[in-house]
Amino acid sequence: MPTPAEMPQREVIPMVPNLDEPTRQPDVAAAVAMSRPLEPASIPSGAPPSHAVAVAPVRAASRPSGHAVDEYQELLAQVVRGARSRGAESAVGDEVARARLRPTVEQAARSLPNLPNGVTPERLTRDALAEIAGAGPFDTLIEDGEITAIIVESTGIVSVGRSGVVGPSGYCFSSSAAAVEGIDRLLRSHGVDRGGRPAIEAILRDGARLVAVFPPVAINGPVASVERAPARAPTLNDLAARGALSSNTLPLIHHALQSRRNVLVVGGAGSGRTTLLSAFLSALPATDRIAIVETRDELARVRRDAAVLHAEGDSTAAVDAAVRMRPHRLVFGETTPATARAVLHHFVTGAEGILAAVDAPGAHAGLLRLAGEGTEGSWLSATQAIVRLAASRPLILETSRLGDGTCRVVGISEARPAGDGVHLEALFTLRIDGVDGQGCVAAQLVPTGAAPSF
Repeated sequence: MPTPAEMPQREVIPMVPNLDEPTRQPDVAAAVAMSRPLEPASIPSGAPPSHAVAVAPVRAASRPSGHAVDEYQELLAQVVRGARSRGAESAVGDEVARARLRPTVEQAARSLPNLPNGVTPERLTRDALAEIAGAGPFDTLIEDGEITAIIVESTGIVSVGRSGVVGPSGYCFSSSAAAVEGIDRLLRSHGVDRGGRPAIEAILRDGARLVAVFPPVAINGPVASVERAPARAPTLNDLAARGALSSNTLPLIHHALQSRRNVLVVGGAGSGRTTLLSAFLSALPATDRIAIVETRDELARVRRDAAVLHAEGDSTAAVDAAVRMRPHRLVFGETTPATARAVLHHFVTGAEGILAAVDAPGAHAGLLRLAGEGTEGSWLSATQAIVRLAASRPLILETSRLGDGTCRVVGISEARPAGDGVHLEALFTLRIDGVDGQGCVAAQLVPTGAAPSF
């Protein structure tokens, strides 16, 4: 039980919300300040302190030195040039086409003398063949269901993300021009024609979001990222096991879901909001009728029995249709003016069981955003809306990416009416137990002593 000095201060959102007011997150700020970005190669193998919830990211292979990467990239470029000089034309084909090109590419790879340690003709043949007859590293990496992010840097080096931790993949493009062609081929294989545009955002057939920027907008070379949901959505126990949330919060979360409390997941981009919502969906009873509104096929993968409505562009039609279905659970994967209006309307009218992600830096800012966007063109003012939001006493979970690269729940609170404002009653706050020499944060959510109202 924390002492009175350690108890969180009462935070009241005033009747006139200031949308520019920064959100107070002292614990998260301390975690970021105490740590430094974590290289996947430096994740310690030792056990964390017994009193802390440990980060359990997937360990990546050791990152090669810059010289080694440059050397391999040059060798790959030599093989590609050599294969093309022997008649291997760039063409995307099936396995038959690759089999026809393989002898020529392999001959070019074996013609290189004195290969450095760790570099083999077989590896060079694999990567060069993928570049000549396919989409380069994308061909292999996009088939790995454990990879949730693929990042192409301007140098042509490719990094991958697993369980929220980004590290080296061991793959690269031979040049910037090859990276441009690889990205274009990936887009075309999913029915998207870039048409020479210098920047593009596209949703691939598997629901992954690809964002790419090309020269001349990208000065140093093309950059791209592919983000997608994992092949198997994590459960709440999975998240607790890898330190994304503390196991002592699970009874509260399960009770909130079972009692059909409205739950908001608030955090910035890339902080793990969708992952947490996916875990919530996994925990809901199979008998619940669920309607999901989202722009990407992420939450839908968790519950194939759910009614899924894609909210592209103006999401009003999708939101209205989901509401008219009268499901047991309404789930909103993103915050748009239409979803904000729906959330606000249902909170005000006493609806229960809503799960919604809100893109905001904290609980305070999340409520302000819902109140602001949800009342655009409405008779209800934002100052009235924010008080009515509190009347439904939603549970709010805040997510953040800490300085060691891990995404975690950093606070759980309940919004409550407080006179002319809203009081955020902190139920769990993040305690930093230390940062090791490698920058890995040991932390856990600790109860404040306040009890939820449900």
